[in-house]
Amino acid sequence: KFSRLLNARADIFSDMIYFARVGNNNNFSAKEKELQKNADEIANFLSDINPKYFKKQEINEIFNKQANLLIDTVASRIKNDWNKNISDFDEMFDYSAVMADKISEGITKQFPDMF
Repeated sequence: KFSRLLNARADIFSDMIYFARVGNNNNFSAKEKELQKNADEIANFLSDINPKYFKKQEINEIFNKQANLLIDTVASRIKNDWNKNISDFDEMFDYSAVMADKISEGITKQFPDMF
């Protein structure tokens, strides 16, 4: 289920980039809402399988922040603001490591004997 949610997230991002490029604000906004719903679903899933180490609100905030960083990166690229795009991308890239660390930490704490 987690991989399905992450794949859906990637598809939503892809659609958002397309709608941003063609200037379709209505569909972009609809995809933004889908993205928030996806973050809720991921947070629910992770907190259901590991409630001690994956707090629903914290996971939701992590995935929503990542979405906002990606949206900023796409916006600066579309505007050809290359200096901002580089800093936006760097921030998004660095935050991806924070997300990975948080998920890895929850898994290793849930199953300490396996690591």
